Amino acid sequence: MPIKSHTVALCMMLGSTFLVCGNAAAQVVDGQSNVVGATLEPDYKYPWVVRNAGAGCGGVLIEPRWVLIAAHCVAGTGSNTISYKRSDAYTGTLYAASRGPAEVGQRPNPGVYIHPQFNVPSAHDNDIALIKLDAGFDINPYIQVVGLPTGPRIAGVVGTVASIDHSGPLPEGKLAVFRAPIPSSTFARGFSIFTSAATGSLCPGDSGSGFVTYENGRATVRGVASTVNASSDCVTPTGNTVDFVDVFAYRDWILQTMRSVDYRVAGTTRVRWSGRAARGVMMLGCDNPYGTMSGPLNVSGAQLGANCDVNQTQAAVCSVSAGQRSVVQSVITGFTMKTTCAPFAPTVESLPFTSSWASYYGSAPVHPDPIGVCVREFTCKVGSSFASDVLNGAVFSSGAQLR
Repeated sequence: MPIKSHTVALCMMLGSTFLVCGNAAAQVVDGQSNVVGATLEPDYKYPWVVRNAGAGCGGVLIEPRWVLIAAHCVAGTGSNTISYKRSDAYTGTLYAASRGPAEVGQRPNPGVYIHPQFNVPSAHDNDIALIKLDAGFDINPYIQVVGLPTGPRIAGVVGTVASIDHSGPLPEGKLAVFRAPIPSSTFARGFSIFTSAATGSLCPGDSGSGFVTYENGRATVRGVASTVNASSDCVTPTGNTVDFVDVFAYRDWILQTMRSVDYRVAGTTRVRWSGRAARGVMMLGCDNPYGTMSGPLNVSGAQLGANCDVNQTQAAVCSVSAGQRSVVQSVITGFTMKTTCAPFAPTVESLPFTSSWASYYGSAPVHPDPIGVCVREFTCKVGSSFASDVLNGAVFSSGAQLR
């Protein structure tokens, strides 16, 4: 059955026919409020999650103007307006924005690109689609892009599906999170997860949501939620099977539809962080269609990416907020710049930094070959130190003093 639903109803399949629906409900487990079929987590941890309210589906942002979603979510008529709503991790302030679809693509839905073999040869086969937006989202700590996979999925890697509307309204600032390892499977174009191996199941309203893993420090969308084969409902999910479209299997179609290549979707200049989560921001500025971007230092897998003009100055900044009022504070412990101009070997340069600030201002790299492309990646390393040590200029990372 499709996970998609336009109502706040839970439907289960008896045999091969959709017959029974019931109402969603919240429950309390071990003193913590949970939404049926998943656990609640802060929404700031999943800034790539977006919502297509008109279709009753989730999705993920893979580029400021492009959303990855299930085809059955956008196969009919609908507004296809994409939105997000996020709460600040420290202040609780609510941030929200929306974008409409671009006036391009397949009719009757502008902005929508459905895989040409959707529902061929069987129902829900090739259940994947893209939505191009009329304008890019302003990339900030509350809305980020997720990476596309560059290689086949690996069994055992744990991924998450974070849902804004998991069978009904959620508490402010929370998402319903389904978590499970990628199963062993020989089926290249999709994979199925038995809910006995997961934290709950998926419900109506979860269709189109991304199954996101964390690989080599990058949040990566591995699957798109398509269907659930239910022996019960998501209130009691034991025995359910959730089917996902494998994103890597459709990577060529995605890039062709976007009229792009992988390194340009990710950005030729990138800023990321590693180590200990911190209250602070990373920033990337250069001449590009989406302007200056910023991202959080407390979200695993977050990365900024832009296609900077080689004739323009680029800037990369990491800043940790001062006065965190903690005995052990998060501080910057390193700042590196890796430049790769294939087929030449990459170079890695250590850049100056302080415990609270790291920055680089300079020209984008120029490839020796006029038609070649260089990729540059800045990494802000964050560690910890006692507050008194920060004042005295000492910084610690994994228990070792950096001099």
